[in-house]
Amino acid sequence: MRILAVVADASRRHLEQALLPSARVLPDRSEAAALHALRTRGCDALVIDPTLFSADVYERLLAAVAASPVPVIVYAPLSGPCASRVLQIAELGPHEIILRGIDDDAELIKRKLASLLIPSVPSVLLSRAATHFRRFPEALQTASVELFGAGPLPRWVDELAARAQLGRRTVDRWMWRSGLSGASMLLDAARLARAWEPLAEHRKRPADVALALGYSRLRLLTSHTRRLTGVVPANLGRTISREEFTTRLARALIVQ
Repeated sequence: MRILAVVADASRRHLEQALLPSARVLPDRSEAAALHALRTRGCDALVIDPTLFSADVYERLLAAVAASPVPVIVYAPLSGPCASRVLQIAELGPHEIILRGIDDDAELIKRKLASLLIPSVPSVLLSRAATHFRRFPEALQTASVELFGAGPLPRWVDELAARAQLGRRTVDRWMWRSGLSGASMLLDAARLARAWEPLAEHRKRPADVALALGYSRLRLLTSHTRRLTGVVPANLGRTISREEFTTRLARALIVQ
């Protein structure tokens, strides 16, 4: 796999340390190289930090991403301006996100690279919700995008509101204005999106997955799974497909 990476030096080092022997990072790291690679399929995957592009170049990059089959990973710090750019690219389709300083673990990066051909459930869900998130104020955009990385999730809406520097009721008003079911549902959907891979693909014990995802008891994971998708955790991947699971999560989160 040939990977073109237009990212900060620290991100590039993390990326290189996570590669399998069959993959390599190409030496060119310029904006022009990224645009050329998308247009000519000059690489197998593109990893970008949106903050490194000027506004004009990023608009051209988005157009090239929309027209290219080359898979793209966003590897960036989560700041307000960057969150907006992440949502712009997420609107074009599922793209994996690595949050610099939070998701730099080598094993996680390997999983992100491995999922390029089959996007992860969180990346697909973010793509479907991106248009709605773009209506949020900047700090709430940032807090919402962060839910789809691999870092710790807020336990309660009050914590999400604190991250967004808004009152809880204000956060819910923004959710409803933007066509979403509310902040509590956003937290539930983002947390449950992370359950597909360990439950359906790795067949881990539901009790272990519940603990890893921050549920205090297995029955809470079971309750959320039933309420949002209509099945119990043990049946994910057996009676419901990845696509249907994601669609049901999106349907629960997005109301218009």
